Amino acid sequence: PCRGRHGEAPRPEGAQGLLGSSHLGNLTVRDLGGNEIGDDGAKAVAAGQLERLSTLNLSGNGIGAAGTAALAKSRGYPNLGSLDLSMNPIGAGGVKSLSAGSLGKLTALFLLGSEIGPDGARALAKTNLKLKVLALSGNSLGDEGAKTLAASAKLSSLSTLDLSANGIGDAGAKALAASPHLKGLSKLEMFANELSAAGKSALSKRFGDAVKL
Repeated sequence: PCRGRHGEAPRPEGAQGLLGSSHLGNLTVRDLGGNEIGDDGAKAVAAGQLERLSTLNLSGNGIGAAGTAALAKSRGYPNLGSLDLSMNPIGAGGVKSLSAGSLGKLTALFLLGSEIGPDGARALAKTNLKLKVLALSGNSLGDEGAKTLAASAKLSSLSTLDLSANGIGDAGAKALAASPHLKGLSKLEMFANELSAAGKSALSKRFGDAVKL
């Protein structure tokens, strides 16, 4: 986690300063993970401006839907390509904001353990983002969520998709295997799901060495 001069984690009101200071103007990567800045801190970050920032880690910060909505609307990070909001309870509402937001250059989105569920999958299926990397491990997507993602033409640019530990069974696996939109996948994480030999076979037949079971 990022620490201040005396080793303390940044408070919400200090989050904007950590990202918005003029001397950080050339910064391209910022890691603020695990600092519990919450929604207020996320809003402060959203109000900042770092035009060259390409990678932002805000994982494990207690950020919910409101903070995520503020980030999604931010105009201060026009070159942000990778955003990690894993282990934050952003829920489906947060995903809806991100999918329809202003972060147009975002190509990598990490939402591991973010409580998005099948409704979050539906929001991602309608996204305006041209995602190449989408990490959704531990979100209780189930077969419903897997089928929704598999049917989405909006996700045809994906090269990496992490659906591990999501309670996905054979029905979801077969939908992914039959998807006409996942032709570009070079990595599909499907371990720790509820797959039988038939489900695993369908995935292996379609994706070969790209799938991790």
